[in-house]
Amino acid sequence: MDGHNPQFDMILIEAVKQTIGPIAHMDKQYSGEQIQKMVLDYAGRAAKRKASVKAWTEVASDFTYSFFESLWKVFGESAWLDQVDFTWVVATAFRNFLSRPEIMTIPDEEFNQVFMKETALGLDCSRYYSWAAYVLKKIITGKASQKKVRDAVDNSREELLKQSIDTADAFVTAWITGTVKALGKDIGNVLPKATALNLFQSLVKEGGGIPLWLMNAANTSPECKSVLNEVETTINTLYADIPEDNWGGGGGGGKGAAKGFGGFGAAQPQWGAMPQFGGCAGGAWPGMGMGMMGYSPY
Repeated sequence: MDGHNPQFDMILIEAVKQTIGPIAHMDKQYSGEQIQKMVLDYAGRAAKRKASVKAWTEVASDFTYSFFESLWKVFGESAWLDQVDFTWVVATAFRNFLSRPEIMTIPDEEFNQVFMKETALGLDCSRYYSWAAYVLKKIITGKASQKKVRDAVDNSREELLKQSIDTADAFVTAWITGTVKALGKDIGNVLPKATALNLFQSLVKEGGGIPLWLMNAANTSPECKSVLNEVETTINTLYADIPEDNWGGGGGGGKGAAKGFGGFGAAQPQWGAMPQFGGCAGGAWPGMGMGMMGYSPY
């Protein structure tokens, strides 16, 4: 491709090798060499799809999200995926495949911060938009109610990713508060109290609702007890002002079935503290939902 920089070929190969090597034994279907080959291929294809004349930061965002679309398609349910930090791989692949003269003048710290942000968001968006859709559909009945609740839940979460929120507890409190506010007078019909409690507890446990970097920072247990307690407290507080006779039945019942992971790990090299993010929809996936497209593995 036009932006290919052979100078980074061997660096990219080494980055993939060091990133995948520590977790290769955990995959039951593919060998380490196969995974490395697939990662390199997905990076190359993402670069071909997202090459453009847009600002380099926009291209970086589009490229990173496209890379994770392909990666998630194959490895989304693999237990090792959330233990790997692909920042080094994604940043080097960008330099390798989408090089521009001005990129070489950008300070390393600025460049690396951009890719730390985009890499974390790329995995978060794959994780959340895959699992949360299943959870919500099982708990909220009726297409109209599903759409209203999904829009409120997703849009509220997007806004929070742009803010400085330091803990998982604070994130879930703000998330529920934003959702209830967005639903307004429809809250009683589409998301009654019992359904709201079931939904947000399931989103935390099974829907990838809390960003991995916040879960890891809090050393949150797989049971997410602190966060789940915060969910219950917040909903009890918010629904205290909603008369019980307004708690309609439109929300439905049931339990989410998607599988959740924990922990945000890191591979070499490590590039400092996690920066503030800008939201999943800022990249290549506005309205992505369940429509992610991947590529067949070797």
